Amino acid sequence: MSAVSGKFSRRATGVVRRYHIGGCSSCGFRPDETLAQVCARNGNLDVAEVMAHIQSSHEQDAKVLISPAELAGFLRRDKSVKLVDVRSREEFEAVKIEGSIFAFAGRDARTHGERLEHQSGRRD
Repeated sequence: MSAVSGKFSRRATGVVRRYHIGGCSSCGFRPDETLAQVCARNGNLDVAEVMAHIQSSHEQDAKVLISPAELAGFLRRDKSVKLVDVRSREEFEAVKIEGSIFAFAGRDARTHGERLEHQSGRRD
Protein backbone atom coordinates (compact mmCIF):
# COMPACT_ATOMS: atom_id res chain seq x y z
CA MET A 1 0.00 0.00 0.00
CA SER A 2 2.96 2.34 0.50
CA ALA A 3 3.57 2.27 -3.27
CA VAL A 4 -0.08 3.18 -3.95
CA SER A 5 -0.14 5.83 -1.20
CA GLY A 6 3.04 7.41 -2.52
CA LYS A 7 1.71 7.77 -6.05
CA PHE A 8 -1.86 8.92 -5.48
CA SER A 9 -3.54 11.62 -3.39
CA ARG A 10 -4.56 10.89 0.17
CA ARG A 11 -8.28 11.02 -0.63
CA ALA A 12 -7.83 8.72 -3.59
CA THR A 13 -5.97 6.10 -1.59
CA GLY A 14 -8.46 6.29 1.30
CA VAL A 15 -11.18 4.67 -0.86
CA VAL A 16 -13.41 5.14 2.17
CA ARG A 17 -16.60 6.25 0.46
CA ARG A 18 -16.91 3.43 -2.02
CA TYR A 19 -15.25 0.49 -0.23
CA HIS A 20 -14.94 1.55 3.44
CA ILE A 21 -11.21 0.85 3.46
CA GLY A 22 -8.81 3.04 5.41
CA GLY A 23 -11.32 5.26 7.20
CA CYS A 24 -10.97 3.82 10.70
CA SER A 25 -8.68 1.58 12.72
CA SER A 26 -10.74 -1.58 12.07
CA CYS A 27 -10.59 -1.20 8.27
CA GLY A 28 -7.24 0.55 7.90
CA PHE A 29 -4.24 -0.92 6.16
CA ARG A 30 -0.54 -1.24 6.89
CA PRO A 31 2.07 0.26 4.55
CA ASP A 32 3.61 -3.19 4.04
CA GLU A 33 0.34 -4.72 2.79
CA THR A 34 -0.30 -5.03 -0.91
CA LEU A 35 -3.49 -3.77 -2.51
CA ALA A 36 -4.36 -7.40 -3.26
CA GLN A 37 -4.07 -8.30 0.44
CA VAL A 38 -6.24 -5.35 1.46
CA CYS A 39 -8.86 -6.27 -1.14
CA ALA A 40 -8.80 -9.95 -0.07
CA ARG A 41 -9.54 -9.16 3.59
CA ASN A 42 -12.27 -6.69 2.65
CA GLY A 43 -14.69 -9.06 0.98
CA ASN A 44 -12.43 -10.17 -1.90
CA LEU A 45 -12.79 -6.89 -3.76
CA ASP A 46 -11.66 -6.87 -7.36
CA VAL A 47 -8.13 -5.37 -7.31
CA ALA A 48 -8.41 -3.92 -10.83
CA GLU A 49 -11.72 -2.23 -9.96
CA VAL A 50 -10.32 -0.74 -6.74
CA MET A 51 -7.19 0.44 -8.57
CA ALA A 52 -9.35 2.04 -11.29
CA HIS A 53 -11.33 3.84 -8.58
CA ILE A 54 -8.13 5.07 -6.93
CA GLN A 55 -6.85 6.36 -10.29
CA SER A 56 -10.18 8.07 -11.09
CA SER A 57 -10.34 9.70 -7.64
CA HIS A 58 -6.77 10.93 -8.03
CA GLU A 59 -7.59 12.47 -11.42
CA GLN A 60 -10.64 14.24 -9.95
CA ASP A 61 -8.52 15.58 -7.07
CA ALA A 62 -5.94 16.90 -9.54
CA LYS A 63 -8.64 19.00 -11.23
CA VAL A 64 -9.50 20.95 -8.08
CA LEU A 65 -6.31 21.02 -6.02
CA ILE A 66 -3.70 23.75 -6.32
CA SER A 67 -0.19 23.88 -4.94
CA PRO A 68 0.87 26.25 -2.16
CA ALA A 69 2.95 28.17 -4.75
CA GLU A 70 -0.10 28.58 -7.03
CA LEU A 71 -2.18 29.83 -4.10
CA ALA A 72 0.54 32.31 -3.10
CA GLY A 73 0.55 33.59 -6.69
CA PHE A 74 -3.23 34.06 -6.70
CA LEU A 75 -3.11 35.93 -3.39
CA ARG A 76 -0.25 38.16 -4.58
CA ARG A 77 -1.85 39.03 -7.93
CA ASP A 78 -5.42 39.58 -6.77
CA LYS A 79 -6.05 41.13 -3.36
CA SER A 80 -9.77 40.32 -3.64
CA VAL A 81 -9.04 36.57 -3.41
CA LYS A 82 -10.04 35.22 -0.01
CA LEU A 83 -8.72 31.96 1.40
CA VAL A 84 -11.32 30.07 3.44
CA ASP A 85 -9.67 27.58 5.79
CA VAL A 86 -11.98 24.58 6.27
CA ARG A 87 -9.63 22.48 8.38
CA SER A 88 -10.58 21.49 11.91
CA ARG A 89 -10.23 24.07 14.68
CA GLU A 90 -7.26 22.10 16.07
CA GLU A 91 -5.44 22.22 12.71
CA PHE A 92 -6.26 25.91 12.29
CA GLU A 93 -4.96 26.74 15.78
CA ALA A 94 -1.81 24.66 15.28
CA VAL A 95 -0.82 26.23 11.93
CA LYS A 96 -2.52 29.44 10.84
CA ILE A 97 -2.39 30.46 7.21
CA GLU A 98 -1.77 34.19 7.00
CA GLY A 99 -4.82 36.10 5.80
CA SER A 100 -7.12 33.07 5.83
CA ILE A 101 -10.69 33.10 7.10
CA PHE A 102 -11.51 30.19 9.40
CA ALA A 103 -14.75 28.40 8.55
CA PHE A 104 -16.09 25.16 9.92
CA ALA A 105 -19.15 23.01 9.41
CA GLY A 106 -20.83 23.78 12.72
CA ARG A 107 -24.30 22.89 13.88
CA ASP A 108 -25.75 26.36 13.46
CA ALA A 109 -25.41 27.33 9.80
CA ARG A 110 -26.85 30.82 10.40
CA THR A 111 -24.21 31.61 13.03
CA HIS A 112 -21.55 30.11 10.76
CA GLY A 113 -22.65 32.36 7.87
CA GLU A 114 -22.68 35.46 10.08
CA ARG A 115 -19.20 34.61 11.33
CA LEU A 116 -17.91 34.37 7.74
CA GLU A 117 -19.54 37.69 6.84
CA HIS A 118 -18.00 39.33 9.88
CA GLN A 119 -14.51 37.95 9.21
CA SER A 120 -14.56 38.85 5.53
CA GLY A 121 -16.22 42.24 6.03
CA ARG A 122 -18.79 41.37 3.35
CA ARG A 123 -22.53 40.82 3.48
CA ASP A 124 -23.61 39.40 0.11
